[in-house]
Amino acid sequence: PNMAVLALRLCWRVSPDVDSLLANVVPPTAEANIAFLQLLMSKKDTAGAIKVWQRLVALRRPFDNRHLFEYVKFLIADHQVEPARLAWRQGADLLGLSAYLPSSNLIVNGQFSQEPLDGGFDWNYQPQRWVTLTLDPTQFHSGHRSLSIAFDGAGISDAGFYQLVPVQPGKEYDFEAFYKSDEFQGAGGPVLTVRDFYGGQSLFTSEELKNSEVWKPV
Repeated sequence: PNMAVLALRLCWRVSPDVDSLLANVVPPTAEANIAFLQLLMSKKDTAGAIKVWQRLVALRRPFDNRHLFEYVKFLIADHQVEPARLAWRQGADLLGLSAYLPSSNLIVNGQFSQEPLDGGFDWNYQPQRWVTLTLDPTQFHSGHRSLSIAFDGAGISDAGFYQLVPVQPGKEYDFEAFYKSDEFQGAGGPVLTVRDFYGGQSLFTSEELKNSEVWKPV
């Protein structure tokens, strides 16, 4: 089993045919199919990767969450939004992550009642200098805790906390959030931004979230 990657690479050189390898080489184990999936992602073979993913979820055998995150990230990078959304639903069902599926609210885990996964279509975060992120059980608008963001420096351009939300063309969406803030010094303040992931353009930027000792809607 520990030589699966080498075996798959050799078989791929002999016969680079996904269907043939699935039928004749790759055994029905999660580990072997994940190894094949990773090989195809490294070769940017999206169509082949989708076939292997479908076989992987059909096995109904659990695997590490990070493989789901890597696959969804791969699909998003290739502009395959619908397959990525389908994979997220399939993976959530298989891996016990149903609490991280969107409902009528497309924002996943908007009340921070679940631990952020740092992957897929849940909250993602990247450590930023002078920014501290914590989940605060003493302050909340709804649910039982909130996200606390503490800034301890100047010139911070990004808190490093975001979520990817797949949307449909030609539809209108409402965005709402609630915030409290205090103890800001100097000019400026944090804002909430909705941005197109691929083009980078800002679709919405809130007012500065400052000077509110009670929960205020945006």
